[in-house]
Amino acid sequence: MASNTLPIAVLLATLPVAAAAATPSPLGLPHRPPRLVVDGDAADWRDAGARFAIARPAAPGEPAARAAVRLAWDRSTLWALFEVEDPTFHPPPAGIAGAELFQWDSVELYLDGGGDRTARMGADDFQVLLAPDGRYAVLQGDPLLLELEALDVPKRERPAIALAVAGRRTAGGYRVECAIPFAALGVTPHAGAGLAIDLGLNDWLADHPLARQLRFDLEAVRKLDGRATGPPVEYTNHGLAADPAAELERRLYRPWSLAGTDDFGHPQRWLPIALTGAPSLAERWVETLGPGGTIAGGALTTLALVVGLLGIEEWRHRRRIAALLARLAALEAASAPAQAAAALAGATPPPAAAPAVPPSAPAPPAPLAWLEHAVERPPSAGGGERLELKAVRAIHARLGETLAPGELAGALFVSLRSLQRHLGEALGCSPGELILAVKMREARRLLETGELQVQQVAHRVGYDDPAHFSRRFKAYFGLAPVVAVESARRPDERSSVA
Repeated sequence: MASNTLPIAVLLATLPVAAAAATPSPLGLPHRPPRLVVDGDAADWRDAGARFAIARPAAPGEPAARAAVRLAWDRSTLWALFEVEDPTFHPPPAGIAGAELFQWDSVELYLDGGGDRTARMGADDFQVLLAPDGRYAVLQGDPLLLELEALDVPKRERPAIALAVAGRRTAGGYRVECAIPFAALGVTPHAGAGLAIDLGLNDWLADHPLARQLRFDLEAVRKLDGRATGPPVEYTNHGLAADPAAELERRLYRPWSLAGTDDFGHPQRWLPIALTGAPSLAERWVETLGPGGTIAGGALTTLALVVGLLGIEEWRHRRRIAALLARLAALEAASAPAQAAAALAGATPPPAAAPAVPPSAPAPPAPLAWLEHAVERPPSAGGGERLELKAVRAIHARLGETLAPGELAGALFVSLRSLQRHLGEALGCSPGELILAVKMREARRLLETGELQVQQVAHRVGYDDPAHFSRRFKAYFGLAPVVAVESARRPDERSSVA
């Protein structure tokens, strides 16, 4: 999947702020690679995901941090990877949590779930604050605070949202990876969905004590008190010290965003995006069922496939048997009555009279090749009894024996290969299949007469072990021999031999 490389912050930084209000064309945010793990390692991303770059314009004599960001999505999660180069790395100290994390080196992801890019943050706008060591905070636009026009960024912290976050220190800065559940943000992701994002980089030039209130928060409090203008002054009505906070921010804080500004939290400046691509069927299965459900589902699918294949093979087997039995019936019906009776009774028809040869002209001896061909060549339709009928008669003659295909070919004075070829063309079966068909057909006929027991019928058709005969009979016809015996006792339920 192709990825987008977007060093767009540098370009936007050269434009007037008013130009950010114009709506650019949405950028594609691709579906995630096959598997991502939130561990702070970029190896599993490879070349996947949309790429963004955050870089503040360099100031004289002042080191500047920069960040390369990758974003991707799947049916449940927004994935993000921040790789930050920071020559002045100052992570939040222990004990710092929530929204205060931004007062040290950290990154931020803003998401407009509705993609409407309103002037101020609303209920569908979120801010995700990520520290280098995996601590995080989630803030959401608050409709109640939205009524207070004095607040430029009406939002409050949402401690209930659980993210997967991992951070790592690198040689030139730090790396943070996170997985944000769409459901917690009230977003239903799908290909083509329109959202809006902004990416922020909080860069601090030196370590410092925590300031409970920085300038932009103090200005909001001033406006609520009717003091909307004037330079920062000592402000004690709410227990806040304005001057130290404002001075700290001015000297040490260097924020920058993808939108090309150092003032975050205004959705109308965020970048519109569209979710592209879609998960494969296998991925949708895994995401829906989970690992355990996927294994169970795979096992059930395999079982269903095996059962289906066995069912198809059984159906084909029944069709072959029915076709062969029908051909045998047609063969006997088409034969002359005397030949059919002889075939079923095992009698040998009288040989045809040899043509008279004048004594004065004796026939020359046939060459060996011609003689072999004459013996192995199946008789034509007009030249005596058909070979397939001879084979049926020969099987009937040795019905109580264990007859092998080679023995059948020898009894017919043809090679096994010739017999195989002829039976395949005439009846669509092999010699072994014909032997079994004749034995099973006769066994069923005898069982349905009701005159013999299963054990007796088994011996009649060449099976010394009645249990083995019963298994072969059931596999051939799909019913046990005892069922055929019982059907003989109920004439209305008897089935035909063929």
